[in-house]
Amino acid sequence: MDKRILALGGLITLLALSGCVGFITGESLVFEASPAAVSNSSAAESGFTLQQYNETNLNQTVAVFGVEREISLSFHQAIYAKRLPGNLTREDVDRSTLSKEPQPNQSLQPTVVTVVSVPDAQVFGQSVNPLVQLPNDELVERFGGGSDGSVSNLEQESERSVQMLGSEPTLTVFNGTTQSENGQMASRISVVKTAHEGDVVVLISVQPQDNADDDALDAFIADMEHPTDAPN
Repeated sequence: MDKRILALGGLITLLALSGCVGFITGESLVFEASPAAVSNSSAAESGFTLQQYNETNLNQTVAVFGVEREISLSFHQAIYAKRLPGNLTREDVDRSTLSKEPQPNQSLQPTVVTVVSVPDAQVFGQSVNPLVQLPNDELVERFGGGSDGSVSNLEQESERSVQMLGSEPTLTVFNGTTQSENGQMASRISVVKTAHEGDVVVLISVQPQDNADDDALDAFIADMEHPTDAPN
């Protein structure tokens, strides 16, 4: 058999395995992540409960070596909240009473942890997932507000290593301000990410500064599972 035919066959196989055939033929490229989550029982041990889970698609145009292509990215997001002191919930708090105070009682604000798994999408070895390329502060601004808030005024405070999915990535801690339906809150924000099984898993924690619990957060991170079933 002609060596050129063998070489062409090998190239086609390589491109197929790397997801590049669609790029060459002009088709839209589709990349899907697997869910990352902490089991309900493990989360409960650290004081957390699942509040929300969703799968989101992001469509956009990317350029690789000067050639533009449409890509579709499917990523997963799970939001957990840590129980309030005495098992209080936000609904247990008299909102009319809180509204009379200059600032809400921060000890009544729950810790919110957001777990995001995004595909480590690559074409010819070049990353085409803009979420993977975001620095930590922009990841916090995009995902750190949970489902009904936003985070701003970030100032990096410290770094430490944590156990996550069989590796020891660096967790970065920021001080910042969280804006939600209950008003503004001085917050301690932590973000950590690691590549795992073809995806990038990101965890962002927003804690009230006067009610932060790093030990509980580290235990939660250590219990992360990926890939896993979608949480419910």
